[in-house]
Amino acid sequence: MMTAPLVLDSADAIRDHLVLGVPPWDRQSRTVRFVLCDHRNRVLAHCPVTLTKVEVQPVEVANMVDLFAAALENGGGDDLRAGLLIVLTRPGDADFTDADRLWFQVAHRVCRRHRVRLLGVHLLTGKQHRELSLDDAA
Repeated sequence: MMTAPLVLDSADAIRDHLVLGVPPWDRQSRTVRFVLCDHRNRVLAHCPVTLTKVEVQPVEVANMVDLFAAALENGGGDDLRAGLLIVLTRPGDADFTDADRLWFQVAHRVCRRHRVRLLGVHLLTGKQHRELSLDDAA
């Protein structure tokens, strides 16, 4: 029996998916997880990437986001745009850093250029989950 694909159609659905779908040990690692979704916000794949350093440069962030946004660019046709959810994981607390703000700003710019809907940028640590907002990124 096939199960229906997960649909990230609300803030609650995204939160529940991340809490259940990202194992606790992954939340203790420094990674960025790209969650690729179709034009109906159905989850297609999780693509975790290990970050080897704490500070990343804008060009590095842009290149990573560009890779996944470009893959989704034509995923829904002219009027139906695919979605991308970005999840940052790391040990420690969930206070936003300059690196988190960089991910947020660059992700918005790159997704807009590729006509991909950014479903959010989230931070997951061992015990906390927070979504970055425009106010947090300023």
